[in-house]
Amino acid sequence: MISLYEYFAATDDATAAAAIQCAAASLGLPAIGMVTSINPALHMAKLESLLRRVDYDRVLDDPRWCAPLISITPGNGPRVVTITESLRDCLAVADSSSLAEAVTLWTHTRWQDAGKFAGREARLADFLDELAGLAREAASSTQQLYCWMSM
Repeated sequence: MISLYEYFAATDDATAAAAIQCAAASLGLPAIGMVTSINPALHMAKLESLLRRVDYDRVLDDPRWCAPLISITPGNGPRVVTITESLRDCLAVADSSSLAEAVTLWTHTRWQDAGKFAGREARLADFLDELAGLAREAASSTQQLYCWMSM
């Protein structure tokens, strides 16, 4: 089974929740393309801890960390979750060298699923560049980041 994730920006939770039925981009919301291996519950928290240089558990304490907004069906059906404002802000100001450092740390630290990125650093760097661009756009227009996901 393939998991799909679409990271996007919206002005508020209600607007983001509307993306449950279709791709956020089709609603006119800023989004990056679907990805299959960057789970917000696991990978975005690790990314935030690396960029902010804080303990992983501190990220998990944020009430907006991967908070579910809406789900069509219980279990693994489509859902929309929040991405923390602090990650949006870190990505919005990140330069290419800090993103490159995050990719290196992300792929070489020992944590769940770290090995899945080995040998795919270029793809991960491209994803982070796109996500940082989305974060800049969101921060400049007071939008939040979200993720549509289906497992």
